[in-house]
Amino acid sequence: GYTIAGSALIIFGIACYQIWWHGKPAHSNATYIDLPSNEVELQESNQFVSGVWSCQYYQYNIWYAPNHFSLVFDSETQKVTGNGSDSVGEYTIEGIYSTRTSRMGLIKTYKKGTGNPIQNLGHDVTIQVVWNSIQHQFEGK
Repeated sequence: GYTIAGSALIIFGIACYQIWWHGKPAHSNATYIDLPSNEVELQESNQFVSGVWSCQYYQYNIWYAPNHFSLVFDSETQKVTGNGSDSVGEYTIEGIYSTRTSRMGLIKTYKKGTGNPIQNLGHDVTIQVVWNSIQHQFEGK
């Protein structure tokens, strides 16, 4: 009796842990951008160019159409800032990047009261991407 109850409790604990961590980054942005990259050609060119960027993402079994936003890279501080809007609402972006590892760690902060009132809670979204030199694009989550 106790063995079955104990086993069920352990399985329940593992399931709760998996649900809680699902979708959360495994590392902070500062740690993430310093992780080694599997890319062979890290320095093919400078991928961190200020201007208008485009992204698309997959969430809740749906691909969301590409949207455009601006990013400004500061090569002195290795920080990036920006802003844009999508189907959720207007947002600002702050983050860090590494030309050594070709990684970016960003925080997208939605401005509450803009866009979709159900989805936009004025929340933060952590975005961590690495340069894919074969596809010539940043990829991640």
